[in-house]
Amino acid sequence: MSKKTFFLKVMTAVFFLTSVFVPCSWLTGCSNKVNETAYYVSPKGSDENDGSKNKPFATPEKAVEAVRETIAAGLNKPVTVYFHAGDYRLSNINFTEADSGTAEYPVTYKAYGDGDVIFNGGKTLANENFKSVTDEAILARLKDEVKDKVKVLDLKAEGLTLEDIGNLYAIGSASTASKYDDDTVGNNCELFWNDVRLTVARYPNTGFNRFVEVIDEGDKENLIAGTLKVDSQTLAEMKTWQEPEKAWIFGYFMFNWADMTTPVLSMDFDNATVTPKYYSSYGYKDDGEYYFFNILEELDAEGEYYIDRDNMLLYVYPPEESKDKDALMSVSTDVLITGENVSNVTFEQIQFKGVRNDVIKLTGDNNTFRDCKVMNSYGWAIGITGTNNLVYGCEIAYMGKGGVNLKGGDRDTLTPGNNVIENCYIHHFEEIYRTYQQGAFVVGCGNKIIHNEIAYAPHCVLSYSGNDHLIAYNYIHDVVYESSDAGALYVGGDLTSFGTEVKYNLFENIGGTEGKYPKAIYFDDGMSGGTIYGNIVVNCSGNAINLGGGRSLMVKNNLVISDNSPLFYDDRFYYEGWAAHNAPALIRTLDRVPYTSDLWKERFPALASVSRDPEDYLSPDYAANPAYSEIENNIFIGKKSAKNFWDISDIVYEFSTIGINYSYAGRSEILEDGTYTVKELPIFLNNMKWEQIPYTEIGRYDTNSDVK
Repeated sequence: MSKKTFFLKVMTAVFFLTSVFVPCSWLTGCSNKVNETAYYVSPKGSDENDGSKNKPFATPEKAVEAVRETIAAGLNKPVTVYFHAGDYRLSNINFTEADSGTAEYPVTYKAYGDGDVIFNGGKTLANENFKSVTDEAILARLKDEVKDKVKVLDLKAEGLTLEDIGNLYAIGSASTASKYDDDTVGNNCELFWNDVRLTVARYPNTGFNRFVEVIDEGDKENLIAGTLKVDSQTLAEMKTWQEPEKAWIFGYFMFNWADMTTPVLSMDFDNATVTPKYYSSYGYKDDGEYYFFNILEELDAEGEYYIDRDNMLLYVYPPEESKDKDALMSVSTDVLITGENVSNVTFEQIQFKGVRNDVIKLTGDNNTFRDCKVMNSYGWAIGITGTNNLVYGCEIAYMGKGGVNLKGGDRDTLTPGNNVIENCYIHHFEEIYRTYQQGAFVVGCGNKIIHNEIAYAPHCVLSYSGNDHLIAYNYIHDVVYESSDAGALYVGGDLTSFGTEVKYNLFENIGGTEGKYPKAIYFDDGMSGGTIYGNIVVNCSGNAINLGGGRSLMVKNNLVISDNSPLFYDDRFYYEGWAAHNAPALIRTLDRVPYTSDLWKERFPALASVSRDPEDYLSPDYAANPAYSEIENNIFIGKKSAKNFWDISDIVYEFSTIGINYSYAGRSEILEDGTYTVKELPIFLNNMKWEQIPYTEIGRYDTNSDVK
């Protein structure tokens, strides 16, 4: 045998073995595994094709249909749909049990090659179609300094109708709009540029004004709104508006955790008053915060826009950094991805955007969203109910409501749901509904929020309900800047939420707006049974840890670096406390779970022994009393003169254990330079059992890391 013949036979054997045992090697050049069923989708494809690599489908809907047929024929290998880069316009894809994979043979929808794969419920508006304003009547209404900066787009020429755009609708937790007969409830069309949400033209451009006085309280029973006095500068601005009847108000009319919007019913320039159309469900106060919006004359700042619905014209002051980019208008009012009883399905490296609703809502098990982006939409990003679901390495941004909400596990049997939110970057949410729309929220039993970064939101950003959750290694920063009675992590009102650990999280720059004093960790209104361990709080404008009368709380080994109070713990449900009348409602939360069952007694014996008898109100065993908590081994670095240094009720001292908690004025004396490592403590604190906090492990890690 010649050397040439021998070499050719060897190479043939190598190629054969490689193709069998290493199907996707550099030798074979294949793009997908041989042991899978693969479909391809491309904007250049056709739904008349067979979905092969050389004849791809054109739409995600067709690919889902093909996968469903494959599943119906019987799965004997995994199924993967590969999407070429492109903008796929969608209204809704509804998955069912018929679209499910199996644990052995899952179904995956993923990006293929370079470029972004976008599932888009919106309408792209090309930059070159925005023109300078030439209408003299419109120019006369704009401020001189922006006449040459504002652009106009004919929405009719873009194929959009008034039905596509819709009306302006009221929003907010304090809104009563649904009680009125007119067209008041819906999801607003919005404009995004370079993926950033733009603002409907408003006054003032940032922050809030405050009402001078409540002139008339209104009539809550008959839904007649109050009348409110504005300051002289605002009055002068209002007089420049040619169509004041189109103006709306965003307001924290009573509490800065109760937001709402309402059209203006009337303006009285002689008396400097404004009357909203919709009543605020909590009433009004003299210094309530507000701003006006939907006013063409106030289109005077980058990133503002105004829709003239009468003439279907869009006016916008494009952001400088986005002037060469296309815009996006959210159009579809459907949830983009829905599904019931769908399981073993993965979405990978896909962007979802542009809807006037929630984006993804599924029920089912073993579903995964990996390295996806969900953004530029009106509602929540991802909501899944089931078990063993994972949201990993995703970016959630510019959402009108919240980020990720996972529900699962059985509280009665304390069976874990094993749902996980991990290694995600969740930022710029609560942009429309500005209160109680968390970035990450778990409900049920035994779920996890770990190693995420959550940032830039006006209100609460983390929460849980239920038992045995783990909230750990998260970096939370620059949040809760529009409220005082709120927390970055906020939970409340449940005596039975035992077993959850809030552990090794870093909270930084919480609050900061003048006059706002939010908390970093807030267990409100009797929330009980949780562990707060090894957290770091840096620069919080309110109490670092706020405990509102709960019981069996373990607060240990936390490091607070702030000039404000490190810890507040009151007795609000104690018989002589300031809110004793709410104790019965709190105690009724015991009825939600079988807390006297053998299983619960074994797991949570402190809960099983509580008394519901009001005659026991002087006893630590009475359910509403702040008893059997342990507060110790916490370190506070801040001003020695900080108001309410350790603000703990006398009843808490009587009914709970308050151990050694160290306070010091100088950071350099306690921490190693540039770190959160605590130096050797003074000799008089020998009994303090400090455990170093693994702060270098907090936050996101490499998205290529294995799921832990």
